[in-house]
Amino acid sequence: MFVFGWFFLIREINKNQLFLIGIIFLFVMNHPLFKGFYNFSLSIALFAWLLWSWMVFFRTRMFRDLIIIIIFSLLILFSHPIGFLFSSFLALLIISGKEILWGIEKNKFALKRLSKMILIWSMINIPLLFFLMTFSINIGNRELVLAFNDNLSKLKNMTSFINLTNNEAFPLSILAIVIFCSCIISFIFRLIKRRQVDLSDFVLIGIIGMLIYYFFFPENFPCDMMELRVQIIIFLSVYLYIIFVPIPELFKKLLTTFCFVIYIVLISIRIPAMIKIGKATKEIYQCSHIIKPYSTVLFLGYAHNGLDEKGQMLADRNWIFMHSAQYIGVDNPVLFIDNYEANMKYFPLLWKEKYNPYRHLSNKACFENQ
Repeated sequence: MFVFGWFFLIREINKNQLFLIGIIFLFVMNHPLFKGFYNFSLSIALFAWLLWSWMVFFRTRMFRDLIIIIIFSLLILFSHPIGFLFSSFLALLIISGKEILWGIEKNKFALKRLSKMILIWSMINIPLLFFLMTFSINIGNRELVLAFNDNLSKLKNMTSFINLTNNEAFPLSILAIVIFCSCIISFIFRLIKRRQVDLSDFVLIGIIGMLIYYFFFPENFPCDMMELRVQIIIFLSVYLYIIFVPIPELFKKLLTTFCFVIYIVLISIRIPAMIKIGKATKEIYQCSHIIKPYSTVLFLGYAHNGLDEKGQMLADRNWIFMHSAQYIGVDNPVLFIDNYEANMKYFPLLWKEKYNPYRHLSNKACFENQ
């Protein structure tokens, strides 16, 4: 879903640049996906699909394509708020830019067409944004207090893509330098080649807006662990900018080749780690046959990174063993009381307050307080 969304989006932008799809494989595997944040991962997989649907609607102006936009908007919103916020924001900039450029090309005053497109966008998104803001304010202690943070080092090291071990850090830091340098080179090419307004300029405005959000918004607004998620969207938007900029194909092909090499390096690091992690998870899963069906289980897991038989961490950059014991419940009908999602008010399955294990086991005096 992730890759094909970008395939259709690139094809809609410029069919001659489909070779750039090779870069997107670097972004499919990211820290939240390995952490098990599947709702957020779904919103990122739909990110390009929403942009594509808006661009198709701009071209066709058909009601059928508008329905597709509404479907994608709802799917992303109810997958994760961060994915929805930024995909809708970019969509607004891109369709506004296309209307403005249409007016420049036709030597016509495009205010009427622009106003109509913004109105359509507003009718779809403003109710959804209102719902999102209400949700964010009412869930937890979320306050919008703007202050500069220290996310720069995380951004330049691509920490949102270090999935399992510290061995991934070096190739990813090199990749971050190459991607941002490519963005700067693309901007220089764009200034040299075209003096007039270009659609890539509107994507650049979007990136600037995202960076402001990334560096100034609180970590828990509109969701917890905001930085981890927004960083991925920033890199996706830089990738989109490079697609839009009319720079020599040779440069883009060199960039694609380099990214493919980095992808192979990362795969060679991740697969051995995943094999070790799989073996460790299998050991936990083998406990299933000694647990009676319909039992209530508290799994005492204090090595969230996982340990091998020598006591070495298996995933020193990710707590992927935090809920690994719940694999026991795949084939065995048992109740795991470390289901933290059921303790969150916005999940559909909730603990009854009287029996909520987090009420009894998570206070400061208890061994399970973490």
